[in-house]
Amino acid sequence: MSRLKEPRGRVRFLSDEERERLLEACQESDDSLLYPLVVLALSTGAQRGELLGLQWPDFDLVRGVAVVYRAKDDDRRALPLAGLALQLLKERSKVRHLHSDLVFASPRGQAVFPRKAWKRR
Repeated sequence: MSRLKEPRGRVRFLSDEERERLLEACQESDDSLLYPLVVLALSTGAQRGELLGLQWPDFDLVRGVAVVYRAKDDDRRALPLAGLALQLLKERSKVRHLHSDLVFASPRGQAVFPRKAWKRR
């Protein structure tokens, strides 16, 4: 299930309706990064920084797993991938940037969060 931070640090899970509306809005976005980023976040519970730091060598798309490295505590953990998240990553792996191993890279090969598209949705 997906989470939203509420004021005072409390966590709230999205309802099914909220999740569907969010995914529909992201899918309609002109930014090709937004939808797969949100699907992966909802599917794995990974944080934005963890997702933006993902590189293709971190994935085993056959086994359906990714390794996330957390710089904060120099730790790593496995993210299970299945369903739509795995499908979208397999599709995305076919159109990689030649000058970057980052999964969610700008045309210049830098990690990028689609901030403008996110704010519009």
